[in-house]
Amino acid sequence: MRGASVRRGNSTACAVGARLEPAHVNLVAVFQYFIGNTDYSLQGRMRGRECCHNAKVFDVGGELLSVPYDFDYSGLVNADYAGANPIVNLTNVRQRSYLGSCIERAILESSVSRLAPLQSELATLAEESGLGGGQVRRVLRYLEGPLAQSPERLVARLERACRK
Repeated sequence: MRGASVRRGNSTACAVGARLEPAHVNLVAVFQYFIGNTDYSLQGRMRGRECCHNAKVFDVGGELLSVPYDFDYSGLVNADYAGANPIVNLTNVRQRSYLGSCIERAILESSVSRLAPLQSELATLAEESGLGGGQVRRVLRYLEGPLAQSPERLVARLERACRK
């Protein structure tokens, strides 16, 4: 994917967050929930920085897309040094918290269905990564978490947890 990085000066940083497509923002939020990452922000301020934290915004053919990065504080990675995010009242980095805004159910259902195949792709990556057997099993168990329930139940859970 080719794209030019969006300039994020003091006056435009949060405006970029406001111009991101809600469906794309939701897709990122559901992805972050799947991997158990709360160390990101696409809108507003976090840790004294303007939008975006642990995500880059690209202009791809006139559409602004955010690409998340830096997953060391996610439950999936579970780095030894990672601590739970106190902003969202977690006590363990492996706990999940959905940081997505409330959105139309159809958009949320679309995000869940688009990311459902991610479980098997990440499982394959874990198995081929050279991680030890115990680490691979831990990753596989963690990935089963949100997808162990039906998509309908997962959507309902995310709707209850969404940020109003």
